[in-house]
Amino acid sequence: MRKAHVVGTIGMLASVLLSLHAAAAVRPAGGDLYYDGAYYADSVFYWTSPGPFSGSGPGYEHDLAVDDGIYGACTSFTNLPNGYDDCITAGISDPPGFIIFSFGSYNANAIQANTVYYGGWYFSQPRGQVFGPVDLYAQNVEHYFCSIDWQFCMNGVSTTDVIPYPLQMNVGGYPTLVYW
Repeated sequence: MRKAHVVGTIGMLASVLLSLHAAAAVRPAGGDLYYDGAYYADSVFYWTSPGPFSGSGPGYEHDLAVDDGIYGACTSFTNLPNGYDDCITAGISDPPGFIIFSFGSYNANAIQANTVYYGGWYFSQPRGQVFGPVDLYAQNVEHYFCSIDWQFCMNGVSTTDVIPYPLQMNVGGYPTLVYW
């Protein structure tokens, strides 16, 4: 009996939360961010009404901003439609003090509502610092510099916080899981 009550309550709360996020948005409606305390992080997320995405050939990027004293490189993966690893551009035109590790979709208009998407980052080139701020952003990007699907062709149109407060990354620390 208690299990059925808990499941029913969770289902009701999920319906309420989904209705709160029903407005169209570039930012996913909900999801999580997991960090293993060492060299791996991932995110699972969904939209209830994706977009509208703007720009010429609009795309989407899931950007993890990490203190630039922690890691120098990464490799990423995703199941987003026409997905790509954007770690190759990390450190190019990033804000001072941070390096942006990303994965994305070359075709944001193919993102479907109520579909679970995921992506992750394998970090490398540790820089010695073991503690620092990290933040997660949703970015509407576009094919700006060229029309082909190549990371260096994409340019930011708009950026939105996914998690409304900064987190701390602690290398060698405890695994962290945050829901939004």
